[in-house]
Amino acid sequence: MKTPPKNVLPYLSRAGRRPKQARETLRLEHARRFVNEIYGPDLHTLRVLSLGNALAGLLNAAVLSVTAIGQAYAHLANIKGKTGIKQVDRLLSNGGIMLDQVLTAWVRHVVGNHPSIVVVLDWTEFDDDDHSTLCAHMVTTHGRAMPLAWKTVKKSKLAGKRTDHERELLDRLYLMLGTTVRVTVLADRGFGDQKLYTLLQGYGWDYTICFREAILVEFEGKSLPASEWVAPNGHARILVGALVTKDRAEVGAVVTVKAKRMKEAWCLATSFSTLKAQEIVKMYDRRFTIEEFFATRKICTSAWGSAPRMSGTPTAVTGYCYSSRWPTRC
Repeated sequence: MKTPPKNVLPYLSRAGRRPKQARETLRLEHARRFVNEIYGPDLHTLRVLSLGNALAGLLNAAVLSVTAIGQAYAHLANIKGKTGIKQVDRLLSNGGIMLDQVLTAWVRHVVGNHPSIVVVLDWTEFDDDDHSTLCAHMVTTHGRAMPLAWKTVKKSKLAGKRTDHERELLDRLYLMLGTTVRVTVLADRGFGDQKLYTLLQGYGWDYTICFREAILVEFEGKSLPASEWVAPNGHARILVGALVTKDRAEVGAVVTVKAKRMKEAWCLATSFSTLKAQEIVKMYDRRFTIEEFFATRKICTSAWGSAPRMSGTPTAVTGYCYSSRWPTRC
């Protein structure tokens, strides 16, 4: 067996691999620096400090509650537990921290100077808390999608209002991103609506959105349910210039595919008319990175003891539980 060079030997374990380095503990100064990087230019200095303190407490708390977060922060800051709890409680009732302002700075931080991004839309449910959260995440190259913006509502009051909430979140995201970033939206069957296609076209955004197999698709003078356009050999098929629904709404193209591994066919309305069918299918497949995030988040909140609660009030701290790129205890 060839002996490794001497300068390599100190870094090798018995198995011949470099040993894992211990993850650096997330200290109070790390949280403050991270929050100041994002919100320093936009929020009052003391509010930024309070957010950093609460974030540090949240990431070190054993349970997701004001008391636990406050006590964890107090331990890091070497102050009395009651003082830490009072500071976190006052932060959550601080009317000077508006969620839209916080999200705008967060979006700017996450997107950075990227000229184009891919955004996934989806809903996730927390039945025990009667919560439904609409999420807009940015697809990344490293696995789970990155949260950009979100909105949590009462699940019991959601009936008939989903479209309104989706429109509101998209309008907010459009204002946050501006016109300098090229956006492509991916979404599942629940979002397959010609009104959404028109809205995204008005933004100047591209899209690839799944819709139900029963929806009519007109192509080359023939109108059939989308399922009838699926190729029997499992290959992706693209219908450039197709019209969808009885209203004959225009989209760039329709792509249909049902490979062997699929339980249901994918019928995709897309603004991309120049890409190949398989390229569009591959792009849409990235939508599932948001499901990976949801699964991880629910495991984390289960370990924490409850789901993060976000409402229309300034809940920046619990928003950080949702959006922080830092690893949590779980």
